[in-house]
Amino acid sequence: MTVRTRKKLIEVALPLEAARAVIFSQMVDDPSEYVEELLAHPALRRAAEREFKARKKAWEERKAEIGKARAVGMERLPESGPEPKLEDVVAEQERKRLYRIIEEMVIWENTTNEAVLQRARDAIWESWRRTCAENADHPRAKELFNRDKLPAFHDPFAGGGSLPLEAQRLGLEA
Repeated sequence: MTVRTRKKLIEVALPLEAARAVIFSQMVDDPSEYVEELLAHPALRRAAEREFKARKKAWEERKAEIGKARAVGMERLPESGPEPKLEDVVAEQERKRLYRIIEEMVIWENTTNEAVLQRARDAIWESWRRTCAENADHPRAKELFNRDKLPAFHDPFAGGGSLPLEAQRLGLEA
């Protein structure tokens, strides 16, 4: 008797979407690595300061609440967590922006949406140029860290070609 199988979602759409998200995430720096640059941008700093102020107030209120509860013998209240830091807030806000790019990229209808792809390409270029600047004094900087050319993407297994295809959509030589 033959076993009946059905086509799985991964065979239809998921590889391209997942490949695009993985390649983007591999090429883009985590914002915790360039906090000073984010804080130097006035609009980003203002937004982070507003959020930081609100978090700091909530943290202080929670800490006071815990102190009062312990004073009357309620020892089991959970801690208020680490004190908020402006650097963490601005990095988290930027990380959310990058996640929104990923969320847009993995929508099937956006597979060829140039505006969405360009936002992803821009983020990749920003990360690459930071890497090039940080390695400007490397002995092989001209060869390895050309700020005008993204590094090539290599996929030794290539399978159905999802990774090279998506790398090319994101502006990488594959």
